[in-house]
Amino acid sequence: MKVGLFIGTRPEIYIHATIIENLPKKIFNILFFDVLEESGWFEKGVQYLTLNYPRPKETIKWMDLKSLEDKVVELIEKYELESIIVGGYSRTVYAVLYASREKKVPVVHIGSGVRTYVKNYDEILRQVIDRWSSIHIVNMEVNKGNLVSEGFDGKFIKVAGFTSVDAVLRNLSEAIKKSSILDELSIDENEYIAVYLNMLNPMEVISDLIKLGEKFRMPIIISLPKNLKKILMESGRYYKIMEDYDILFIEVLDYLDYLALSYYSRMIITDSYWIIPDLSIMKKPIAYYSKYPDPYNLMKYGVTDSIEPGAEDSFDKLVKLFNRKIKINLLPYLGNGEATERVIDFIKDYLYGGYPCECMESNLVFKEDSTLSSLSIDEAVKMLQSTFK
Repeated sequence: MKVGLFIGTRPEIYIHATIIENLPKKIFNILFFDVLEESGWFEKGVQYLTLNYPRPKETIKWMDLKSLEDKVVELIEKYELESIIVGGYSRTVYAVLYASREKKVPVVHIGSGVRTYVKNYDEILRQVIDRWSSIHIVNMEVNKGNLVSEGFDGKFIKVAGFTSVDAVLRNLSEAIKKSSILDELSIDENEYIAVYLNMLNPMEVISDLIKLGEKFRMPIIISLPKNLKKILMESGRYYKIMEDYDILFIEVLDYLDYLALSYYSRMIITDSYWIIPDLSIMKKPIAYYSKYPDPYNLMKYGVTDSIEPGAEDSFDKLVKLFNRKIKINLLPYLGNGEATERVIDFIKDYLYGGYPCECMESNLVFKEDSTLSSLSIDEAVKMLQSTFK
């Protein structure tokens, strides 16, 4: 069976790493397509190398949404793809699903059911992607509950755990042995704070980070993708912050260095919900800078807490988290290292089970306080397409 695997962003690389390595080659002919939604060698290319990805069948330049959708249709026809696998939520995943509906190709979506129910761009994108997917492989029961409450058919929803956590488990020992990132940065084990920003303007959290570093006399290592580095460079703050404070900005690390930097840190700070489950198994306190709770409800285990950027209590919450001792073993809640095998079993059962390529066209659902609202999928698509342009 010819299966197309389309990847546009770094989180998707981590989601699919163990799947592409372990899908039975005698059953599935995996055709891997790299979409340059995120570009830059260290942001994507080096991740493929570190995680032993095959060479992409084709690399697709980032274009306007319509051109990308047309290109995916062309690839489905050219390579006679019988099914497609995607994961997470990105513009690439949206375009692939749009094209797959036109060609009536079934799509397996990994990581479905992530919700905040706040009516914004990210939530609309998540709900549309889920409604266009044929089968949903979710990380946790809470994600399945979201889909069921929205009217999705339970027989097309499978709980697997996190394949990205499996990737951590399978690469952590090698990272500890091989990575020299601490020596390169001249930092000591458990004597620094690791920060991963991917979405927020760094200045939204930098004042808290400066105070935290000064209070505990620890250096702050901040990993930034190129677009966020550009914001600081253009404002003239990039080098000045590093000169004035014990803060070091670095570029996106390769996967082994990323794991090692996280493993030896005293605390982890991020604005990206997808990082939290992967790094929570390292038993470090994780501060999640966001207006919303993490969608996996890991706050109840004490490993993380949401901190609203700019809130009056943001620094106080950060200090409390820094002092928190994390002892709980979260692996049983995150798939126990067996998510990859479950996903592969689900994929085999679905693709050989004769299930139809069906999508749900129901309205999107939002909640604000005790008020419910909805949005038709046609309206949602118009909003997303105008945003993508």
